[in-house]
Amino acid sequence: MLAAERQSRIVDVIRKKGSVHVDELAKELSVSPMTIRRDLVKLQQDDRIERCHGGAMAKHRCRGGLSNWVLRPH
Repeated sequence: MLAAERQSRIVDVIRKKGSVHVDELAKELSVSPMTIRRDLVKLQQDDRIERCHGGAMAKHRCRGGLSNWVLRPH
């Protein structure tokens, strides 16, 4: 699977589930947790997600001052 396709699927998973952990994404997409972390960094650089604490979640579920990955609404 190409990186762009994987990143699109990551965004889709976050939208559908509301929250997800790096390890869960890695297992679902059959890649290493480090690959997911790199994808999340790229998605953040592309302004598609932002950080919050513990994994990935939709922005409306993020609590202030924490540091997870969250989806930025468009």
